[in-house]
Amino acid sequence: MQCPHCFAMCMAKDPFCYNCRRAFPRGPSRAKVVNGVGMVCGMLMFAAVTVFVSKEGGLFINAIAVGIMTAGGYVAGAAIGFVASLFISNH
Repeated sequence: MQCPHCFAMCMAKDPFCYNCRRAFPRGPSRAKVVNGVGMVCGMLMFAAVTVFVSKEGGLFINAIAVGIMTAGGYVAGAAIGFVASLFISNH
């Protein structure tokens, strides 16, 4: 792995960089928390919308509705994940 501070090459299991002596960040990154929570909320929205979507409409309209609602679920989940990552992530 590469040190994020001085860009020296280090081993992945080293606790700190031997060049600049700074500790490596541990724990989940902010991007992983945001994308993970967003993906879970998007999948839950997909499951909920496919169950409750109207059977009377055409297939194309139903597919568009499911896609828009799934994207909305992901965006809402990403916003929740961003707020959660402010408290969980250390980098």
